[in-house]
Amino acid sequence: MRNTIILIAVLMILAGRCNAKDAFDSVHCGADIPKALIGKASPHERVAAIEKKHSDLGLADEGSEEVSDSVSYIGWKICGRSYHLLESGGKIRDVLLADHSRKHPGFLGTCEIAGRPTPFLVFGILDAAAMPESIGHVAPNDKTLLAAVSAWQIDEMRPAFVKLESETLKCPVSGIFTLDGGP
Repeated sequence: MRNTIILIAVLMILAGRCNAKDAFDSVHCGADIPKALIGKASPHERVAAIEKKHSDLGLADEGSEEVSDSVSYIGWKICGRSYHLLESGGKIRDVLLADHSRKHPGFLGTCEIAGRPTPFLVFGILDAAAMPESIGHVAPNDKTLLAAVSAWQIDEMRPAFVKLESETLKCPVSGIFTLDGGP
């Protein structure tokens, strides 16, 4: 009897692992993608395996960054759009739709508001339209500042994206992370 109970328990655990769902299982193109993702378990497989499993979504990794010991930023291309996620404790806590391009690259780092450094991390889309096409990659210590088209503070306590007024916000080109080349 004891061996039967142990066998049933092992089979239940294995069956659960085979059917384990991740956050992208509830996502459908044309639906409210942030709503479908928030609160769901973050996938913890190799990126290539996640992209293959969800090829119907056109899922493509856009990179990730550890914001703090307990919060991570993750970028995904989903259904042809760029979604930016904050993950904490194995769950997706906030999701933001913010497309980027070579002329409007994505940024993650600290910026300046009215000439003063921000005491928090900023996720933003910058205005690189005036940058020459020939500039190529920038040095990690390049302090050239670009104006923000749109920006959000990363609130590490909640974790959440908090909209910032971008009129006086300028960010260094060294924090541009987009796969489409940045400036």
